[in-house]
Amino acid sequence: MSARLHGRPAGQPDASSLQVLYIAGFGRSGSTLLGNIVGSADGLFSTGELHLLWTALAKGSGCGCGERVDRCPVWSAVLDRLASDRGAAPDPAEVREWQLAEARVVHTPRLLKLAGRGDSGRPTLDRYAGLMGDLYRAIASVTGARVIVDASKTTADAAILPRVDAIDPAWVHLVRDPRAVAVSQARARPTLDAHRETEMHRRGVIESAARWVTANRLTGRLRAAHPGRSTLLRYEDFAAAPRDAVSGLLDLVGAPRDAVSFTDDRTVVLGDNHTVWGNRSRFTSGEVQIKPDEGWRGASRLTLATTTLLTAPWLGRYGYPLWPSPVRS
Repeated sequence: MSARLHGRPAGQPDASSLQVLYIAGFGRSGSTLLGNIVGSADGLFSTGELHLLWTALAKGSGCGCGERVDRCPVWSAVLDRLASDRGAAPDPAEVREWQLAEARVVHTPRLLKLAGRGDSGRPTLDRYAGLMGDLYRAIASVTGARVIVDASKTTADAAILPRVDAIDPAWVHLVRDPRAVAVSQARARPTLDAHRETEMHRRGVIESAARWVTANRLTGRLRAAHPGRSTLLRYEDFAAAPRDAVSGLLDLVGAPRDAVSFTDDRTVVLGDNHTVWGNRSRFTSGEVQIKPDEGWRGASRLTLATTTLLTAPWLGRYGYPLWPSPVRS
């Protein structure tokens, strides 16, 4: 790949464009907490899983601030601005159809082959990319942010970003031990969303392992295509040294390394946020101490063995042992 991206040295953000820091990977890997911490820096704004904004609107789901998304003062202003810029408010059901047609994980390999911006020959994809650009700019206009932190994780939206006009993207490939992910995804937990009386989505061990492999293989291809504007971060490294990990991501978008309010190397102060979707940790504010979640190591040997068998060829790639050590006391 060329040593320059968009006419500038590789790895150096373009101050003239709105930056988007996109967290890609698979669910239950700490993306909500990571996005909110990075997004708490001055000049940055965390959207949570922006890909699901249209689902949140259709279902009447809650924002991280506690209000319904469509009644949140920030998101209602963003949606008004978006409608004004586009001449009409997007229909969430129609946008969801665009996503199903062009922005599913299965579409990622095709999206990675598309070069640059302009007409892709796929009208629905171009409409969706145009909407994403308008949405990011509306968020920036309302919040005053120069960097939008999008924790959607979906590899398709991540691959579409280079097609979005006037956006300077950077990517974080966030990965977590698949055994920890499988245990978390199988566990019953409430969403803590007062507007959605449902549990968080659950998956079986086999499905979780298969999706972990797919998401991380595709995100790895995306990262390889943009080496100067992407980075790999393991959840375990983030949890072990959160301040250092966050500083590295702030470097990626040209923000000061001390822009996040850490009181020590492991404790951060979070205010209210306006995440449209994500893990229930998005409803947490105040002082948050970050530490590794090791409880999954005590799961059944069948769960751990099945996940290990299905993901074994890729464990070493991310520095994970073939068999995890027992839970630490």
